[in-house]
Amino acid sequence: MKAGKVKTTLSIIAVISMLLSCKGTGTQECCESNQCENSVTDVMMARRSIRKYQDRAVDRDLLQQIALYGINAPNAMNAQQWAVRIVDSKDFLDGIGARYLEQNPGTLERDPNFKNPFRNAPVIIVVAGRNSIDCGLMGQNMMLAAESMGLGTCIMTGPNGFLKSQTDYYERLAFPSDYELQYIIAVGWPDEAPAAKERKQDVISFVD
Repeated sequence: MKAGKVKTTLSIIAVISMLLSCKGTGTQECCESNQCENSVTDVMMARRSIRKYQDRAVDRDLLQQIALYGINAPNAMNAQQWAVRIVDSKDFLDGIGARYLEQNPGTLERDPNFKNPFRNAPVIIVVAGRNSIDCGLMGQNMMLAAESMGLGTCIMTGPNGFLKSQTDYYERLAFPSDYELQYIIAVGWPDEAPAAKERKQDVISFVD
């Protein structure tokens, strides 16, 4: 079994074990005893946006798992009005990168390591759909799943316009004509470990 699969399996086992340990005491009692901290919440707190990736391929089995976790996200009326396209083709990504350099002279002067406009990631997941909230929930599922497998991700909308403008490449994604491009997720093995940034906890309040 591959390392990524082993880690994912162990994470699932850890969650099940935590739930079983709470059996008989009830969920409320379990959380009050601080046993609600588990592999799922650990992954949530550990995930960071990764903008540097190793020059290393990602197994398609892992990418398929990530997408499956994504489409299990909640969505309005279970309409599932979304589409996921996984691009790990070097020719596709290198071609888009070359096109970007042609249209944006001076890029290599600013970034000598530039390969593609997706943070040089070896894989991108492109999502289109009708409902931006549903697609957003899907994206969070996929990024947390990737984190649990040791992969890094960075969600972005900045390259959307450029990708859509390259019609020959965009048409290869074969999205339904009435779906809007929502975002692109860069995926790959991390080549950095950024520290967590402080969160503004005062944005949370209870209403009496």
